[in-house]
Amino acid sequence: MDVAYSFDDLSGQSYQHQTRPIYEYDLDDPKNDKDVLTWLKNERDYILSQEEDRFRVMRRNMALFKGIQYQEMETRIDARDRGSDRSQFIRKIVANHLFDLTMNRASRLVKFRPAVAILPTNDELEDKIAAKSCKMLLDHIWYENDFEGVIQTQLAKYAQIMGEVYLFVLWDEKKGDLSPAYVEAKKKYKGDRIPMLDENGQQVIDPQGNKIFVDELVRIGDVDYKVMMATDVLVQRKQKWDEVDYCFTIEPVSTDILRMQYPKKAAQIKDQDVQIWDYEKMQLVSSRRHTMKFTFWHRRSPYMETGRKIVFTNDAILENEEYPFSHTELPCIRFTDIDLPGELHGISFFEQVKGLTGTYNNLTNMIIRNIVMVSHPKWMVPAGSVALDRLGNDITIVQYKGPQPPVLATSQSIPSDVFQFRDKLKEEFQQISGVFGVSRGEPPPGIKAGVALQFLSEQESERYNELVLKWNEVIRQTAEMTIKVASDYYDQSDKRMVRILGKNNEYMVEFFKVSALEKDYDIRVQNSSALPKSVAARTQTLLDLAQQFPDQFTGEQVIEMLDLAQSDKFVDAATVSVRTAEAENEKLYEVENEEQMTPEDYENHILHWKIHTRQMQEFRFKYKTEEIIKQRFKDHVLAHEMLMMDQAKKNPAFAQKLASLELFPMFYVDQAATMSMTPEAPPVQPSQPVPSQIAQTLMQQLPANPMTGGEPQALTNEPPPNLEAQAAGGAIPPVEPTKGI
Repeated sequence: MDVAYSFDDLSGQSYQHQTRPIYEYDLDDPKNDKDVLTWLKNERDYILSQEEDRFRVMRRNMALFKGIQYQEMETRIDARDRGSDRSQFIRKIVANHLFDLTMNRASRLVKFRPAVAILPTNDELEDKIAAKSCKMLLDHIWYENDFEGVIQTQLAKYAQIMGEVYLFVLWDEKKGDLSPAYVEAKKKYKGDRIPMLDENGQQVIDPQGNKIFVDELVRIGDVDYKVMMATDVLVQRKQKWDEVDYCFTIEPVSTDILRMQYPKKAAQIKDQDVQIWDYEKMQLVSSRRHTMKFTFWHRRSPYMETGRKIVFTNDAILENEEYPFSHTELPCIRFTDIDLPGELHGISFFEQVKGLTGTYNNLTNMIIRNIVMVSHPKWMVPAGSVALDRLGNDITIVQYKGPQPPVLATSQSIPSDVFQFRDKLKEEFQQISGVFGVSRGEPPPGIKAGVALQFLSEQESERYNELVLKWNEVIRQTAEMTIKVASDYYDQSDKRMVRILGKNNEYMVEFFKVSALEKDYDIRVQNSSALPKSVAARTQTLLDLAQQFPDQFTGEQVIEMLDLAQSDKFVDAATVSVRTAEAENEKLYEVENEEQMTPEDYENHILHWKIHTRQMQEFRFKYKTEEIIKQRFKDHVLAHEMLMMDQAKKNPAFAQKLASLELFPMFYVDQAATMSMTPEAPPVQPSQPVPSQIAQTLMQQLPANPMTGGEPQALTNEPPPNLEAQAAGGAIPPVEPTKGI
């Protein structure tokens, strides 16, 4: 339902832009409420008068989308069908190509769901966890609000019809789970009324001396999305959207509900008999017992640093407060269909093609009428010469006066040029709208090859790329504003992150702080793959790809693409160990940490050792870390190395893995030098030497050189004695002289 005023109420009146800006008023002084209300009403009416023609076009486009082309805008009853004898009339039909084109364009926008990636600005674990937590928080908010299923579809469709649409990212204090404080109070008072307490713990009393109780459910609140059509939003008159500082939103509210929402202003809230455009009936209707509620949003700007939010009616200001968000943007994201240079508002593609589609429908109805009128043989008879009920109905008989004999006449059929011209019109409005036969399942004649069809489909997508880029930017801005609104209202005491992150990310819950939402992140939009959305089709496609390209897809990738990686059954022990080691790194960095981070026997010590020592190689550890924290890291790694050496005595395979570590051992040097890294075993045969054992045995047998600190040194190779010396020493037997033959 369009909640804008009827333009008949504005006709004959002259509205001018305000000469005095609103920030010149003292908005915090209640004495200025009357002047401020006058300013708001005048500015609203001025913008509304300027938008009259544009709003009429939008309403007409909505009628065309619904297939109402030949009927009056004020009613859905065809005036041409009114009459006593309807047998002479042929009701016109509408081939609603505008509906088909709109749904096709909207479906192509939401076909590849954009995946928002939130990346940290540095490599610290805390920021990594914060970025990942923000991503999971964003997914949770979008799931709760059905962002992908409903909101995105509405944005894409409304923009195609009206040229633009607005998505407001707001805060609703009545959403979310019950407040933990409220739950504790319910348990404490055990069914009795919960008293409202002040900061000192005393019950609040109203001016009449009555005690105040909490009679409504208290929730922690959550981010809320509201899709508003362009006819519900009045935007400041500027040349560019970036220059707009304020806007108005309009919505009809039941008078009784509005009085309950603002009890202090109930006496000033009056019923209004307003004329509202009803899109169901396509006409103006009178709305009784309702009041038009207007909300004025002024973003934070250099001229109004605190911004403003003012809720008002024609009779009173109901709410006047500072802008409720810390960001400097309007609380809405705008998505447009076609942007024209120098114009603030977008236009719909309907304006480019509705003339062609109207002509197409006119030709269609003309063909139908001609077929009905001339496709049957006609009896040409003198009036009153035959009994008409014996010949047929009235469309096959033509009566005349004059001395002419009856004739059974046939007429020429409709020429083929009419059908060819109609097909040409269809091709033209499809080309202008960017929707071709390939995407509608109608390939060009003679083209059957899959490669050729894929090429045509890619060319069609290239033609549509501009709108896709704008769509991705809208998704990115929505994600960014959602995180900003959450950072303004989320509180650490709400404990909402425990439920959002889940049991698989318990370590993230401990490190996540609500203040992390205020950090700077690199938010990007990545289009998801073209895999089928159906589970059966996706599974079969992945299995076929894995079979055709066995070296290109690993088992982990297939599991991830099948959306099975979130299950505990598909998370291996290495992944869990990495998470634990990274969490220990962050804990070891804490200055006032009193927890004992002691390695245990059952841990994956090699993974822990790699992650801890990698952290110790960073610049932050070497130059920006206190000595007490450095010693804490060294002691922790030393404990891991001791357990690793003990495990190496029991497991030969584990000992071989330790031998391949370049920097191992890093701190357990003295003990490692005299300890064998293999368990006790039978002697190895000389034909099967083990390199690590041979090297260690040689090192133990080498003599020590005191000049080099007692380290084993290689033996000195002296020159061998001559043969005489060897013979004299008995090393070789004497050689007998040779005898002649």
